[in-house]
Order: sequence, then C-alpha cells, then structure tokens
Amino acid sequence: MELGAGAKLRLFERHVGAEGALTNLSLALRLGPGAQLEHARLVQPAPGARHFETLQATLAAGAALRLTQLTTGGAGTRSTALIALAGADAEAQWQSAMLGVGQQAHDAYVRITHDAPGARTTQGFRGIAADRSRIAFNGHMRVTSRAAGAATAQTLRSLLAGAAAEVDVRPQLEIDTDAVRASHGATVGKLDDDMLFYLLSRGIAPQAAESLLKWAFISDVLAHLADPAWRARFEAAIAPLLPGAAAARGLS
Repeated sequence: MELGAGAKLRLFERHVGAEGALTNLSLALRLGPGAQLEHARLVQPAPGARHFETLQATLAAGAALRLTQLTTGGAGTRSTALIALAGADAEAQWQSAMLGVGQQAHDAYVRITHDAPGARTTQGFRGIAADRSRIAFNGHMRVTSRAAGAATAQTLRSLLAGAAAEVDVRPQLEIDTDAVRASHGATVGKLDDDMLFYLLSRGIAPQAAESLLKWAFISDVLAHLADPAWRARFEAAIAPLLPGAAAARGLS
C-alpha cells in the first residue's frame, strides 16, 4: 500500500481467521512526503488458530503513522514490525495491547529505525497474561548517526493475572548519535491491592472488580482511538475476557 505526497488515510483491519487455521500475513506500507495514516488493527483469531504477520513501513519527510493494535484470541500470534522513519521529521505513534488467557502465546517484535533528522516516535504497550498464557513484547528503538534531533519515548507495562502466567517485556535502545532525546521504561506487576479493596468496598463483586482494573489498564491504549466506532469494536473484543467490567464501569 502506497500513500502519495500529502495523502490521508484511515484504515481499520480485523483479522479473525478460521478455527484451527494458520494465517501468514505480509503488509508493506510506504508513506510519501507529508502523508498521514491512522491505522487500527484488531487481531482476534478464532479458537485454536495461529496468526503470524510481518508489517513493514517506510515514512518519507513529514509523514505520520498512528497505529493502534489489540491482539487477543486464538492459540497464538507472532507479530514482527519493521518501521523506517526515512525522511526528516517523520513521526510514528505506536500503541498496542495484548490479552492472553488459557495457554495462549502472543509475541511481538517492533523495530523502529530513526534514520533522518527530527524523526520522532512514541510507543506504548499494555499486556495482561492470565491463567497459563504467555505474552512477550520487544520494542527496539534504533537511532542512526543521520538522525540528529531525533526523539523516542517508550513505555511498556504488563500485568501478571495468573499463577502460571508469563510476561516478557524488553525495551531496547540502539543509539548512534549524541543529539537525541530518548526515554524508556518497562514494568511487570500485579493488580493494585488498594484499588481492588476500594472497588470491593463499593459493593462490586470480586471478579467484576478485577475485570474493571484490567479494563482501565488496557484503556491507556484504547484512548488513542479517535473514532468512537473503532473504539466500540475494540471494547467489544475485550468485553468477553473481562466479565462484569462493562456493568461495573457505571458503579465505580
């Protein structure tokens, strides 16, 4: 897919597959000077399905990519994204979330290369691993010697919601110039006991209270969806995994 100079596109993808199927997706994007792409991706494979994908994007001068992705469902997923900010002042906003249940495994590797002056990236990740599921996210920020004045900000957060669950988050910085602003952080934790106690004290059932806290955690990513219809579809995908959260939102 190629966007010409100054073009604007809003793109919504939903991947569901068939039960037990294997999907292997390749998507290549090229954004011309000043082009803007708002991209929402809902990866929701059917039960037992496996989803593998490779995303590549090249941004020319002044181009902007704003991507929001939610991954859940299926038996497992693997996402590889290779983003090149090749033009001056190109910008990427990458927001993604993963929810794992049962024995699902969701894995993502996102490499964003800043290869021109003033290239900028903001990256956020939220992951919740329940039961015996596994979630992994590797955010690789690369700034070359040609990217003077580049800026990167990375926040990777995850929750362990099962005794046998596993979460691996890895912020990775590779910087070859001194003229750069870069920040990163990664956390793995559990639900806040004080917040849980507060919700229980207001008469919210334990399962609904836990689901509500998880919903708020994931909402950090959903908040970047400007289109209410898109956000409603993302919330509909999450709701079955967080019993009682939708009803409890009105009580909290």
